Amino acid sequence: MANSGLSIESDILHVLHVDDDEAFLEISKEILTSENNFEIELASSVDEALKILAQKDFNVIVSDYEMPLKDGIKFLKELRQQENNIPFILFTGKGREEIAIEALNSGADYYINKQGNPDTVYGELAHSIKLLSGRMKTEVELKQKREILEQVTENVGAGLAIIDETYHIIWSNRILENLVGSAPGKICYSTFNNLDYVCPNCGVQKIFAGSSYDVHEYQNIDKNGNPYWIELIVTPLKDEKGKTIAALELAVNITERKKSEFKLVESEERYRQLFSMMPSGVAVYEAIDGGSDFVFKDFNKAAEVIENIPRNRVIGKLVTDVFPGVKDFGLLDVFQSVYNSGVSEFLPANFYYDNEKMGWRENWVYKLPNGDIVAIYNDASELKRNEAKFRSLFEGMAQGAFWQASDGKLIDVNQAALDIFGLTKEQFLKMNSMSSGWKVIDENGADVTGYMHPSMVALRTGKPVRDQVLGVFNSRKKEFVWVNVNAIPQFSPSEKTPYQVMVTLHDLTKNKLAEISLKESEQRYRILYEQLPLGYQSLDKHGKIIEVNQAWLDLFGYKRDEVVNSWFGNFLSSEEVKPFRERFERFKSIGKIQVTVKMKRKDDTIIKAKIDGRIIYDSDGKFKQTHCILQEVN
Repeated sequence: MANSGLSIESDILHVLHVDDDEAFLEISKEILTSENNFEIELASSVDEALKILAQKDFNVIVSDYEMPLKDGIKFLKELRQQENNIPFILFTGKGREEIAIEALNSGADYYINKQGNPDTVYGELAHSIKLLSGRMKTEVELKQKREILEQVTENVGAGLAIIDETYHIIWSNRILENLVGSAPGKICYSTFNNLDYVCPNCGVQKIFAGSSYDVHEYQNIDKNGNPYWIELIVTPLKDEKGKTIAALELAVNITERKKSEFKLVESEERYRQLFSMMPSGVAVYEAIDGGSDFVFKDFNKAAEVIENIPRNRVIGKLVTDVFPGVKDFGLLDVFQSVYNSGVSEFLPANFYYDNEKMGWRENWVYKLPNGDIVAIYNDASELKRNEAKFRSLFEGMAQGAFWQASDGKLIDVNQAALDIFGLTKEQFLKMNSMSSGWKVIDENGADVTGYMHPSMVALRTGKPVRDQVLGVFNSRKKEFVWVNVNAIPQFSPSEKTPYQVMVTLHDLTKNKLAEISLKESEQRYRILYEQLPLGYQSLDKHGKIIEVNQAWLDLFGYKRDEVVNSWFGNFLSSEEVKPFRERFERFKSIGKIQVTVKMKRKDDTIIKAKIDGRIIYDSDGKFKQTHCILQEVN
C-alpha cells in the first residue's frame, strides 16, 4: 500500500483509530464523525492495525500509547522502519513528558492527551486530523509540481539555459541543444552568436547589473547552417538572500512568426479588408500591466454577431469585464502566453460560460509586431452541442441540470437532476412545466405553479433567474428535495427572444433539514426548560443571569425582566455574597458545582437552596455559560 497515506482527492478523511479499549474506540468514533466528514476504522491492537493497513490506505492514524504486546510508540517505529510516512497522532491518557518526547522523536506528528474537557480534547483531535491531511495534500502537490517542472523544462517548446556571471553555460535543455549543439561548460556569446566578445546589449550582463528582466531578438545560423530568429527572454535566478546567482535565458524560435510579421507589414491594407469582411470573429487586444489583462482595441462585424454585442460596448473595456469567465475558459492564459512568447497558439473548442453568455468557442491567437494580441474565433456551439465532450461535461456535473425549449418542451437532462426529481430520463422528457406531475413549493410551503417555474420566468422575461430556493417532490423517495435553482436564457445571434433556457439545481436538502431540525430542537428545549418543576438558571462568565425558568420566578416571586441581566449575588443573603465570588471562580475552573446557599425572595424572606451546576464550553473550549438546577431545601 502507499507509504504516505491515502490520496487527498476525496473530501472524506479516512482515519485508522487504534486503542485496546473497544468501548472507548466506539465513543471516539461517534464523537469524531458526528461533526466531521471522517470515515473511521477501528483496531483494538497494533497487529490488527497492521493487517488493516496492508489492505487499505488512510489519511491519518490515531493511536493509544499503552496497549498489550505492542504500545503506540513501537507501532509508530515499525511504520517508520517500513518507510510508511502516514501522519501519526499519539492519543493517550498518559501525560508524562518523556512519553511525548519519545513519540515526537520517533516520528509522531502530534501528541494529544485524552484527559480534559471532551469538547476541547476532541476538538483538538479533529483539528489535528484535518491539519495533517492538509499538510500531506500540500506535500503531494509539491512533489507533483516538481515532476511537472522537470517535464516542462524538456517539453516547454523553447530553449532554456542557465548562465553564470562569467558567461559560462551551467545547464541547458534538450530543445536548446538541438539548435546549437551541446552547451554546458561553454561560453554563451561564442556558442549562441559565434562571437569572441560579450554581445552588445547583453541580457546576462544586464541581469547581473541589477535588471529584473530583459528581452530582445536576434538572428543567427543554426548548427545545420539554416537561418533562424530567436526571441531571448532573460530573468535572474536568486538565492534565499535575494542575491542574483545566475541568469535564466528562455530562447523562443520565432522564425515563422518573423516571416509572418514581414508579410503582415506588407499587406496592411489587405488585412484591414479581411478583418472587416471575414466570417470568423476577430478581436484585437492591447496588453496592460505586463499582460495581466487585455483591453479591446478592435472587434469585427462577425464578432458582434457571434457575441450579440455591439462594437462600441467593448472597445476600451477589459476582456475580464466583458467576458468574466475568460480565465476559467482558458483563453486569458493563452493571451498571456502568446504575449510573453510571441508564439501563436490554438485553443481548441471549449465551453464558455458566465452569467449572461455561454457557448462553444475555438480560438487562434497570435501577436502582432506592435505587441497587440489578435484572437480569431468561431462559434462552435452548434457543432459541439451534441458532441461527446459536452455530453461528458453535462452528465458529470455534480449539480442537476436540464435544457428547456422556448415552447416549454424539455430537451435534455443529466443524471443529477433525475436523482433530484426521482424520475427516469424517459419520464422527465415527456413532461413540460405545465404538466400536472410536478409538485413544487416555495420556502413557505406554498405551491409554485408551472407558469412561475424559474425556467418559464426566464423564457418569458429573457432575464436570468438566480438563487431561487424551492422544494421539488421526489417521486421515488416520496418526499420534497430542497434545491437552489438558477435559470439562464439562451439567445441566437441577433435575437432578443430566448430560444431555450439552461436550468441548474443545487441540492440543499441536508442544509434545509438541518435548519428544520435545529428549530424543532430549540422548540423542544424551550418547552422542557419552561415546564421543568425545579428552578433553572444560566449565568454568563461574569455571574450575570442569562436565563431563568418559570419555576425559578415562582420560587422567588420575581418577574422575568426583574431578573435577567442582573448579577446573581443580588439574590443571595448578605453573608453569601463574598463566598459566591470565590465559589464562582472555582466553578469556572473545574466545570461543575454542588452547593447549598441562602437566597432572598423578593419579599426579603430567606430560603435555603441547593444548586447543582455545570459549565458549557464553546467549540474552542472557552466558557460559554452555566446550566444550574436550583431546588429549595426544606
